[in-house]
Amino acid sequence: MGARKAGGLRLAAKEMQLELSSVSRPLHFHGESMRPFLKEGDEVIVDRIAWADIRAGDVVTYRLEDKFPTRRVVRKTPDYLDLWCENWPTRRFRAAREDVLGRGVARRRDGRWLRHTDPAWTTATRKALKAYRRERLRELSVYYSGRLAERLRRAANTIGFARS
Repeated sequence: MGARKAGGLRLAAKEMQLELSSVSRPLHFHGESMRPFLKEGDEVIVDRIAWADIRAGDVVTYRLEDKFPTRRVVRKTPDYLDLWCENWPTRRFRAAREDVLGRGVARRRDGRWLRHTDPAWTTATRKALKAYRRERLRELSVYYSGRLAERLRRAANTIGFARS
């Protein structure tokens, strides 16, 4: 069996384990994208969740090609989620409804558990959403101030205040 085919079978098995299970599944988080909330090696318990129950601030795991990233929900539409990572504040991600596998409900780091009902988890969620909104506002203010400056330049040119 070729390496590609074997990799595809492993991916299918992992995906089936996540999708078909009605019980929580532990996943090991990889990377630094969600730091400080999640870091390399954290164990994350992911529960299946109904689309209607997903809220801004939730940490979800979803299918993205051959990977299963875990990111924070910042907006939900009827068909997809807008996602964000605390450690990558200028990057945005999107997950289609059918690709969402579950919501993180607990994290284990250094042998200690943090559950989604714990005050530290809810505080981290509030801080992350506040940081996202602050970053988004900054991006929008830069965008709109640039558009406003361009409109003012055009208006000045139209009425004869062009630079010499």
